[in-house]
Amino acid sequence: MKTLLLTGFGPFAEHEENPTEALVKDLDKKVINNYKIVSAILPVEYQSSTTKLSELIESHNPDALISLGLAADRSEITPELIAINYQHSETPDNAQVIKKFQKINTKGKESFYSTLPIEQMILALEKNNIPTKLSSTAGTYVCNTVMYHGLKTTQQTKRNCPSGFIHIPNNMEQEKLVQAITICINTL
Repeated sequence: MKTLLLTGFGPFAEHEENPTEALVKDLDKKVINNYKIVSAILPVEYQSSTTKLSELIESHNPDALISLGLAADRSEITPELIAINYQHSETPDNAQVIKKFQKINTKGKESFYSTLPIEQMILALEKNNIPTKLSSTAGTYVCNTVMYHGLKTTQQTKRNCPSGFIHIPNNMEQEKLVQAITICINTL
């Protein structure tokens, strides 16, 4: 059986709850599309989130990696197209670090495209009447940093591992979120 590493985040900034935390816990240890789900909660911190993600990739050697994040200003499930080598936000992370006008990796690639089948994910979500749309940017906060790091790590370690990021809205019922991410996993 294959392994899918599924990550979410805990609370941050003004968000006392992060729906990705409950979502990844609900899916932990389930088997979907011949993938055993291994879930983890990453800290909403630029540095420690990437350190923990590297440790998880090393210890679980996943066959697929999907990271989830909250996009409170959106009302759809939004698979992310690209991660950019950039960090910039007025909002401090949970370690109170503010990043402005900084590269994630000064010697790294400018961007990485998702290797998830995002077009198929969107079509499958639409077919099931779940609000969705393509997002062309994971932003410049911790979500983008995690997406960039996950793609960089899976590509540099020569893992043939679909990897990417999906943002979820704050206003969707838990049951529908579980259904949506299950649909996405079924496209792998």
